[in-house]
Amino acid sequence: MIDTEIYQLPADRVAEVRGLILAAFTETVPPAAADLLLPKSYFRPLDWASMKRSGGKFEGKAWQSLTPEFLADNWSSYCYLPRRGYRYYLPALLMEALRPGAGHSFQHSVVFSLVPSFAALYFNSGKDQDFDEQTALFTEGQYKAVAAFLGLFFDTAPRLKFVSAQALRWGWNKVPSPALDKVTEFYKGLYTYDWPQAKEPEARALVETIKAAFKDTPAPKRKEMCTERLGDEASEYAMEFFGQDWRRLHPEFLDRENACLSFFPAQAFRYFLPAYLVYDLTDPLSSQADPAWHLTSYLAGENVKPEMKAYMLKKLSKFNVQERDAITAYLEYKAAREPFEPAVIKEAIRLYWKA
Repeated sequence: MIDTEIYQLPADRVAEVRGLILAAFTETVPPAAADLLLPKSYFRPLDWASMKRSGGKFEGKAWQSLTPEFLADNWSSYCYLPRRGYRYYLPALLMEALRPGAGHSFQHSVVFSLVPSFAALYFNSGKDQDFDEQTALFTEGQYKAVAAFLGLFFDTAPRLKFVSAQALRWGWNKVPSPALDKVTEFYKGLYTYDWPQAKEPEARALVETIKAAFKDTPAPKRKEMCTERLGDEASEYAMEFFGQDWRRLHPEFLDRENACLSFFPAQAFRYFLPAYLVYDLTDPLSSQADPAWHLTSYLAGENVKPEMKAYMLKKLSKFNVQERDAITAYLEYKAAREPFEPAVIKEAIRLYWKA
């Protein structure tokens, strides 16, 4: 049922986007063989041979001739195409993703491939040099055609809404477009949510305790959002959360990024944790995160490795007394209601939070 929803893109919108792609890319010139690979200096020696083979697969082919089977097997090779090759062959991917029956997996791969590297953005002052290289030759019309493609999935494919928004916000944002305007408003809503009160009186009082305890907690500096190169996922959380007020984050955003608590270093963890505590207390049946686990794992229970315990102690080291008291109250509340392993929570409270 979900996949059917993804496949059934509105015919009128598909026809409109197809027309924009064809109009924008029809006159692009087929690249020479030398324009089918990034410079050799980009690769390690072992990688260069395999990447050279990948580029050779495109040589001499018109983008209109690429078959669905070819694109399904080689979409990942697009990241190795330099500016002329990438610009020329990209419309083949876009048009195939719009074909009825293309499949959610392929559609996701194409949309995801249009998102720049978050690690590059975070560790290179907001610039992904590879992405900028590949899109350097795009005209305004071509930029708008890609934005319209992403806007179609943002509007009509719920499972691809967020990744489409990321592609527009962080990558395809240099030319104004209706899709970019929608995504800007979408993010504004994610960052300015007014939380309702918790239904249960005890939970409602605990929410107020947490808000008071973390009222003056300093927001993390940019360099405190991600301190190690742990790949795109950790950097994604750093880019998406940085500069936001934990009190106003939308539950849809918190659910989408619920793994952030596993990646945030100490100060970012300290600042954004209360958003997940409040969410869990306000709407426990909807919350996808498990903040209690992040506050008790590796602190109690059998077979806890010393290095993991040391890691957790460092991560939890920034909380002051008032914040620790609020967290302890939350964990006691959870232990009284937790159907699975409440003893672990109680042991963590005894050994660490009340120690």
